[in-house]
Amino acid sequence: MNTCSKLLANFSLAALSVLGFYSCKDSDDLDDHLITDQKVEFVVPDEKMGVDMGLSVKWAPFNVGASKPTEYGNYYAWGEIEPKKLYTVDNYTVYDYSNELDIYGTNHDVAHVKWGSKWRMPTIEETLELAQKCTWEEVEIDGVKGMRVTGPSGNSIFLPAGGRRVDDRIEDLGSYGHYWQGSYAIIENVELYYYDVNQVIWGLSVRPVWAE
Repeated sequence: MNTCSKLLANFSLAALSVLGFYSCKDSDDLDDHLITDQKVEFVVPDEKMGVDMGLSVKWAPFNVGASKPTEYGNYYAWGEIEPKKLYTVDNYTVYDYSNELDIYGTNHDVAHVKWGSKWRMPTIEETLELAQKCTWEEVEIDGVKGMRVTGPSGNSIFLPAGGRRVDDRIEDLGSYGHYWQGSYAIIENVELYYYDVNQVIWGLSVRPVWAE
């Protein structure tokens, strides 16, 4: 694996627990202030489309709001279920999120609400499985940079480096992947949940799991 691409196995120590990874890019490849112009049709996969990676849950083949693995999909603030053009404190709607530390499977879980059935946001344990039991490889597919994550079963998913939405711009597009997970998290006595409104308001990607 290229030394400038690495999985952040300890996730983010700011805001709610985030699955993040770096993916190299040339400095002149992208303008971090431009909004991605990907146009996609909202697609809801069925169970058969879930990828059995040999883990405790099946992982979705693409992000919420996408129709295939190389599409970034929509960006959501923590606990919100609709994408926006602007991600600020003023228009953040989940003001009382501190009373609902685990949102997976609830009406604040965008995967559960939009896809239904047994789709939901991953828990911290499921996210750790993906981080620690799988092989991560930086790849580029159809011009989209990201990570191919291969599980113990030999099956894999592609996580595009879709960056994050902050205010009215997108940051880190093509160089970093930011993915929400849906549970309060403490790992090795390090608390990964912070009541920092400057972070929960950001728009991040969501990759659902199918849980029996």
